[in-house]
Amino acid sequence: MKKTCSLLFIVLSSCIILITQTQCTPEGIPSATSDFYVNDFARVFSEAEKMTLMERAVNLANTTNGTQIVITTVKSLGGRNVEDYAHTMYNQYGIGKNDMGLLILLSTGDREIRVEVGNNMEAYVNDAKAGRFIDNYAIPKLKENKFNEGLISLQRELIIEIKNSIGNETNEYAGYTKPIMLEGKVDKPEGVSVETNWGAIGLIAMVLVFLSIPICGLIIVYKKNKKIEKLKQEVKKLVNDHNEAMKKAVLECQQLREDYNEQLSRTRQRATSDVKEEQTRSLERSAELNQKIEEVKRKCTDLRGERTALYEEKESLAGKLAVLQDRYNRVNTLYPEADKEVTRMIENEIREQDMAKAAKVDSIVEETLLLVASKDIIQKIKQAQIAYDELSNAQKKYAKADISRLKELYEQSMRLKHQFSATEAVATITAIIAGIIVGKEVHLKKLALAKSTYDNLGHEAQAYVDKSIPDKISLLISQAEQEKKEREKLEEAERKRKEEEERKRKQEEERRKKEAEEKKRKEEEERRRREEEERRRRRQREEEEQRRRSASSSHFGGGSSFSSGRSSSGFSGFGGRSSGGGASRKF
Repeated sequence: MKKTCSLLFIVLSSCIILITQTQCTPEGIPSATSDFYVNDFARVFSEAEKMTLMERAVNLANTTNGTQIVITTVKSLGGRNVEDYAHTMYNQYGIGKNDMGLLILLSTGDREIRVEVGNNMEAYVNDAKAGRFIDNYAIPKLKENKFNEGLISLQRELIIEIKNSIGNETNEYAGYTKPIMLEGKVDKPEGVSVETNWGAIGLIAMVLVFLSIPICGLIIVYKKNKKIEKLKQEVKKLVNDHNEAMKKAVLECQQLREDYNEQLSRTRQRATSDVKEEQTRSLERSAELNQKIEEVKRKCTDLRGERTALYEEKESLAGKLAVLQDRYNRVNTLYPEADKEVTRMIENEIREQDMAKAAKVDSIVEETLLLVASKDIIQKIKQAQIAYDELSNAQKKYAKADISRLKELYEQSMRLKHQFSATEAVATITAIIAGIIVGKEVHLKKLALAKSTYDNLGHEAQAYVDKSIPDKISLLISQAEQEKKEREKLEEAERKRKEEEERKRKQEEERRKKEAEEKKRKEEEERRRREEEERRRRRQREEEEQRRRSASSSHFGGGSSFSSGRSSSGFSGFGGRSSGGGASRKF
């Protein structure tokens, strides 16, 4: 009888604990997900990012004797302040063994973030340090709405800080275990009410007495097999991913090595080629400098020889001058009038030379004046004029030719030349523009040649050309240029039309591309929503099974405690409590 009463008492106590626990979840605080370390209610992370965060958190817990860091994202705080919300959630989840834990809470709708610190964790991450980590590693990304990157960076740096601070040493509170409350009382979180349904307790107790053993055994076996299979699949996937990553890394290393060797080979070839070219240029410059040095030496030798010759000539001339001076003195002594006679002789000689030169020029001028005015004698007239101009003033006194007649002959010949040039130009221009009635673009080259022929005549020759000819050339050129401008205008319009069509085509392609991307994004969101819905339903089923299993375990095990915030997966909290410390930021 006593054994039966004891058994009934244990069952009733377990039911009370179960009902109380299920009713003690604070209002508005969601329960931990099956992942526990990453509770992404705001759907911030991808599956790959969740896996990375989970691996880091699990590794930290395993290597630091139960130190836990949990990330939770929500869309809204429900009107509560972030400090109270994070404090309540920390205690509900029971993060960290012996209060060695951190909670990173992000509200995307309220744009607030908080790091909540466990009691014993404050020795390693105090309020100021938590604030610095948020400011340095989370806020820059959160301001850009890159919530996932900000949280990933913050978790990574906090884990590094924790590991550097405490390493792998065993926590001094590792042996501490919270007392089990089985005498009708359960530790009640602050601000949470407890209501007990005594009718349900009796009904559940009766059902559990008769059905809990087989059901609990089946559930335990099924869950263990399922977890083992899931862990095998995860391990296999991780191994495959690791192998693929290693293969990819090996291929990348081989490619980098080949690229490096190829680049090194090209660099060596270029360096060798540059050195050879520089050596060749240096040899060429050296040969050129040696050649210049030899040439300078040769010139110096020549100059020395010339200097020696000049010195010798100077000495010779000095000797001759002395002889002549001696002769002059003797002549002057014997014949004092010799200077005057010599001067008269020299003057007569110079006068005779001037008269002879003037007579020669007169002969050239007279011979030219006998010619008839023509374009062909212009060169001879110029030569006669040059010969006269080369005479000195003294020589011109002896010249008898009529220079004015020479100038008149020159002018007549130039007029004949201009007339002939004008006649030739007119014939050329007439031949060029013959048959051109209306100027067109195809005639531009011919018309430009005709205009150039007219412009090259000069003003004197143009005076002999009928003015209607240049006017006609200008009119035809104007018509041809107008046709060219109209054609260019049409081509420009056609080019702009094609550019506009190309622009519209690109815009249409861009629009279609965006529509396809938007459709793909919506499909992806719908797929993710369905997957999340399926996971949520699966978690609900698992949590329901876990609650039933916990009730059975508390009835027959008699010694296990119920940790607040426990998830339905293999990860859960250790019953840690928050110190109320930490840091919060708006962004």
